[in-house]
Amino acid sequence: MEKRNKIFIAAAVILIIVLILAYTFVSSGGNSANIALTDLPVSQADMSALSAAANNMTLANKIGVGAIGVFPSQVNGSLLTENGSPEVFYAGGDYCPFCAATRWSLIIALMRFGTFTNLHYMTSSSTDVYASTPTFTFYNSINPTTYSSQYVSFTGLEIYDQNKAVQNQPNAEQTAIIQKYGTTGSIPFIDFGNRSVQQGADYSPSLINPLTYQQIISQLDNTNSTVAQSIIGGADVFTAQICRMDGFKPANVCDAPYIGRILNMS
Repeated sequence: MEKRNKIFIAAAVILIIVLILAYTFVSSGGNSANIALTDLPVSQADMSALSAAANNMTLANKIGVGAIGVFPSQVNGSLLTENGSPEVFYAGGDYCPFCAATRWSLIIALMRFGTFTNLHYMTSSSTDVYASTPTFTFYNSINPTTYSSQYVSFTGLEIYDQNKAVQNQPNAEQTAIIQKYGTTGSIPFIDFGNRSVQQGADYSPSLINPLTYQQIISQLDNTNSTVAQSIIGGADVFTAQICRMDGFKPANVCDAPYIGRILNMS
C-alpha cells in the first residue's frame, strides 16, 4: 500500500509539473507572438475586425456595461475642444499594462464616431506586472497615429515609452488638465471634454494577458466571454461619455438603448 501511495504521489507531482510547463509554454508563446508585432502598423484585417465590433449595435446593447463596475467621474469644467469639436484627451504610457487594457475599449468607442489611421501594435513592459500585455499605441515618431471625425476630436498622448522613459511631453494646457482632474495621479487618464474623467483601468489586464491579438479579437463578438464583457463593456461606457459631451451625435450611435441605461447608472 505504501509503495502504491508513493507511485500516486509521484504521478501527481509529474502531472503538476507538466501542467505548469504547458501553461508557461502557451503563455510565453502568446507573449512572443505579440512582442514580434510591437511598433508595426495594425493590419487591415485587424482594423476591420475592430471596426466591425465597434459598429455592432446588437452586440453593444446585449453587453451594456458588461463586467465594468467603475465609471468615469462627472466634472463641470468648460467644454474641452480641439479645432471646434469636443475633445477626448487621453494620457498614458506604452509601458503601462493598465493603459494597455484601456486602449482596447477606448479605440472601439472612438471608432463609433470616426476613423483611426496609422494605429500601431504595442505591448506593455516585459518587466512590469501583467508583462507584455497586447495592446496598441497612439505614439509613433515615424508614422504618427491620426484620428478623423466630424463629431469629436481625439488627442492620444503616450507620455512614456516601454521603458518608462519620457517620449512625449504634455503641453501647458494638457498639464493643467491632468493636474486639475487627475486627482489620483494614475494612468491611464482620460478626459471626455471636461464632462467626465477616467483615472486608471476599467478592467484588469489579466483578462487579456497572455492572449494573442487574434485570440482577443476573435472573442469580441462572444457576449459570454470575459474578453467581450470587459472590452466591449468598457467601450460602451466610454461611448456614453462621448455622446454626452458631443450633444448625442450621431443618432445611430447615441440613440442606442444602452447609452441611456449607462448614463442613468453613472
